[in-house]
Amino acid sequence: MNQMQEVSEVESALNEFTRLMASQLDLILWTTGVAILGLVAFSVAVTKCNYRAKWAYWFGCIYGCCFPLVFIWGTPLGLFLAIYSLRHRQEYGLPAR
Repeated sequence: MNQMQEVSEVESALNEFTRLMASQLDLILWTTGVAILGLVAFSVAVTKCNYRAKWAYWFGCIYGCCFPLVFIWGTPLGLFLAIYSLRHRQEYGLPAR
């Protein structure tokens, strides 16, 4: 009976862990989706609309370097934004390196 009780406890702990991971996965997917929408909107503003505020340069560099950590979706978008911001540094009114 003792062994059955231990198995039951392990099973209930595993079920609780699975439930928690499922709720966290939903949160991760929603936040990643919203972040990608923001990144796409910002990229369009910078590339197509030629938005050139100084804060946009720094935001592009920092966000572009952090976003590749979101593997698969974030890697190409983040790298594009970081490289674009660094290559067009003078257009933001910053001195060339």
